[in-house]
Amino acid sequence: MGEKTTPKSEPASKAAISAMLITVAQTAFLTWFAYNLTGKVDLSLKDRQTTVASVKQMDGLIEGMLTSGDADSHLALARRIAMYGSDAVEPLLYLAIRSPGGVAAPIFGLQLLSIKHRDEVCLALRNAERVPTKKDRRDEIEKLARELEC
Repeated sequence: MGEKTTPKSEPASKAAISAMLITVAQTAFLTWFAYNLTGKVDLSLKDRQTTVASVKQMDGLIEGMLTSGDADSHLALARRIAMYGSDAVEPLLYLAIRSPGGVAAPIFGLQLLSIKHRDEVCLALRNAERVPTKKDRRDEIEKLARELEC
């Protein structure tokens, strides 16, 4: 008439279902983990490509500051360099110390940066004290440090 399940077959079927659920859960976890890892690797690669492109663009702007040009073009270049945020602190300080175009434009760029990245600018200005440079440039750098209360 009706088939009866024996008590021995019921635990066996529960064990089989349990094993199957564990396998499915492991597979789902590994799939989720691989998906997240792949996404992070892709994001990291895209970030690296963006960084390399930004460095090349900033390099071109710095090169423009090192070549001859009028004061207005140097101010425009310093403004564009400052748009790179805290990554622009050291290049602008280098330009303030060494640029043949004078110190005004790089100091202007550092003033712009100090609005959002004051601590980084102050640290760089304090470190610049150890770099040998011309007296007029040193005076301008020290003046900026005083203005920012570094």
